[in-house]
This record gives sequence, structure tokens and C-alpha cells, in this order.
Amino acid sequence: MSSEIGSQHRFLRTVANSEVCFCHRGTELSEMIFSGNHVVFVHRRPVSEPEADGQKIKTRRAIRNSVPDESERIVVMEKKKPAALDRPIVLATRNKGKIREFESLLAEFPVTIKSLEDFGPIPPVVEDGETFEENAVKKARHTARVLGLPAIADDSGLEVAALQGGPGVRSARYAGETAVDHENNLKLLDALKGVENRSARFVCVLAIAVPRGPALIYDGVCEGQITREMMGSNGFGYDPVFFYPPLGRTFAQLSGNEKNRVSHRGSALAELRDEFEKVLQWMRHRLSEEPF
Repeated sequence: MSSEIGSQHRFLRTVANSEVCFCHRGTELSEMIFSGNHVVFVHRRPVSEPEADGQKIKTRRAIRNSVPDESERIVVMEKKKPAALDRPIVLATRNKGKIREFESLLAEFPVTIKSLEDFGPIPPVVEDGETFEENAVKKARHTARVLGLPAIADDSGLEVAALQGGPGVRSARYAGETAVDHENNLKLLDALKGVENRSARFVCVLAIAVPRGPALIYDGVCEGQITREMMGSNGFGYDPVFFYPPLGRTFAQLSGNEKNRVSHRGSALAELRDEFEKVLQWMRHRLSEEPF
């Protein structure tokens, strides 16, 4: 992710093509610029107050045409090899398929990954958002606040063109609140009987939250077709009916590694993995202000 910073500021001009992300620190906007072996924090007051209890941040999209002002303060910190995070990151899910995908794709980083399976019962979160992003952020913030730990949540689902984007955010509950994958797949195939347009796409939105403050957002999409029958035994969810044309197979016919390379969740996680060193810097910066 690169961003051009206003050329009015001589120092910032030297790192104009470096890595940048925003986060909120109290009533100031903290801009982290990753350049070579240094991390540059630029604190400035925002034009308006942030949303109560933090704002969502789209790390690849949030920064455009930022112009420094005289209220800025600049702190330069040396960028070192990332140390292990001093607390675990919780995956806000009990879905074993999702847990395996997250653990595999984040295995190279110095973090301990836990899931909701590692904790006792926690109050459930109502997934009543109208978009995948709303639900992902809600789950991540809820988990982070209840457990007092950084959390990663995702909301994902299937959007079918012939169903006007359905089942969408109701993908997991398409055949009913207690429906299992097989029932959801049967209902989808029944809904598309005689329908020629089988275009569909998987969508995944990841949200990363700490107990207080903003949330980071990553997303991924994978385009495909709905089959006329279930094929394959791997994966979970709608994988047996989602045909991926470039590989000529359904997701349920792919190995885990093959699916991770092309799937919606794999795409979002790959984007997160590519920036995870910066995400860890962001987490440490936020968590240093909170007791553990």
C-alpha cells in the first residue's frame, strides 16, 4: 500500500512512497509510515471527532491527499524484526475449517493463535448487520472486549446473481437458524432449478480489533459458478456447489493448499499476511495503552 503525502512537508516528502496506515490515539490521528528500517508516527488532530469508541480503518484505502499542519508532531522509531506479541490473538470462531485456514496462513508469524474453542462460554454476538463488514467488525470488537485480547473475526458468504445477491449475510442460516451445510446446499440447488445464470461469488471480510479503539479491515472475493449437484468432499459450507472455472473443479474438490491460494478467505488472509508485520506494530501501539 503506498500513498502520496502532501509535498508541503519536507521530511514527509522523503518517505512519500512508503507504507502508511492510520489509527486513532485519543483525539489525535496517528499516521504510521513504514520506511526502510524506521517507523514514523505522525500525530495530528482530525478535522472532526472520531466515531465514539473508534473508527473502522481500511488499511489500503483510508489515506488520500493528507496535508500536514502545524499541530503535527513527528516521532521516528527504529523498525526492528518483530518480536512475539505478549498475548494471544483470538479467532472469533468455533468453525474448525476456518481455524485451520487462519492457523496455516499465519503460521510464520511470532504470534499465538487461539479460537473461541480455547475459552469458556462467552456472551453471543447477534450478527444483525446488513453487510459482511458490519458483522465482521461487530464480532471482532465483541470478542476483543469480552476476552480483553486482540481478536480477528470474519464474515463471509455466498452471493448468487440469480438470487439478487442472496443468500449473502444469511449464508450460514439460509435453510434455517440451525441448518447444517448439507441443508443449505440442498436449498440453494433447489432455488436454482431451471436457472441458466449460475454466476456467484464468495465474499470474505476480515476485521481485526483490540479491546478499545479502531478496527482494521481486509476483504477478498472469488468469482465462480453454482453447480447443479454437489461435488467433492473437502472444505465446508458451500464448497461442494461452488465451481471455480480456472481450476475446473469445485472448492470441495480442491486440496486445502489449492483452495487457500484462490479462495475469498485466502485472498483476504493473503492481503493480511502481506501486511501482518505492520498489523503487529499497530497492535503493540494500541495495546501499550491498555493494561493486560
